[in-house]
Amino acid sequence: MNNSYALSEIEKVLSTIENTDLYTYGIKLYRALNYSFTPLTSLINQDINRFIYLNLNKNILLNTSEIDTLKKISAISLLFSINDKNFRKKKSLPGDQIVFIAIDLIPEIKDRSYNAHTITQIIGKIYKIPVFILFYHEDSILFSGLIFEKHGAEVFLSDWYNCKNIDTDNSINLSYLSIENYSVNSLKEFYQDILFVISRKYYIYPESKEYLTYGTITNELNIQNEGSFSSINEITKNNFHYFRNLYGYDFIDDTSTYDIFNEKDEESFDNFIDVDLKSELIEDETFMYNEFEEEFEEEFEEKSGDLDDSEINEDVFDDPLKMLAWLESEAK
Repeated sequence: MNNSYALSEIEKVLSTIENTDLYTYGIKLYRALNYSFTPLTSLINQDINRFIYLNLNKNILLNTSEIDTLKKISAISLLFSINDKNFRKKKSLPGDQIVFIAIDLIPEIKDRSYNAHTITQIIGKIYKIPVFILFYHEDSILFSGLIFEKHGAEVFLSDWYNCKNIDTDNSINLSYLSIENYSVNSLKEFYQDILFVISRKYYIYPESKEYLTYGTITNELNIQNEGSFSSINEITKNNFHYFRNLYGYDFIDDTSTYDIFNEKDEESFDNFIDVDLKSELIEDETFMYNEFEEEFEEEFEEKSGDLDDSEINEDVFDDPLKMLAWLESEAK
């Protein structure tokens, strides 16, 4: 299919969100993405309780928090499923199929991503097979899925796409979901691929605390710093909150290092820096001395002048960080 034609079809469907129900909208959107399927018509725009307990006949126990979260669903539909018959490797996924679902959320913009994240977990718990969910919230859509690991299920969310404010970048991002972009080797690989292309960057490229710290020190992050401990501390702290600040109330991630630090408890971050980073820098004497020894010696000689050595704590000579702190105090 011509790429410009495909983008046009996607944009055309996106713009119809106000004129149709979510089930019909979901079917049209996946058709525009070239998915071949037979629509399921038994569970259309259902109340969530009827969907789970009556239609699916699921004997599942949900806790109070999960029940409250499910109340955020105004309607849910089962769109279609894809099995492994058109893939070379069989039985690569639990249940040998992926279930595609559409969910209409009630208008709570500050909790929309949290609700989508938690609902994805609950739906995965109900089905126990891979699900791919299309969420709708106040003229915007989001996709989600989850992968079961030994430690539990990890949820992946896409960005929210405003259907009233469609631009080429959004259309291109959504076009990556087109089924012709993927291998037919196995259903498992297909599912992992569609999650990969649609997920937010911080799920796919998690920035570990080590990278954010040492990337700051070595300037891999293209940040100018003078090598002082205080500047490394501050810059690394800011890097840890980059995606939080970017996404605001839409930031949700239950597995990455971004949730290590409570925003209301900056001391926890400082303790991490003081204990973890400082101890590792001191242990790695080669790094400290090779990179900064000459600079320290020159600045030390300049600041100390004719100062009597007896006036300087001997620990300064044994600890490069104490030396740096001393130099900074002398500079004031």
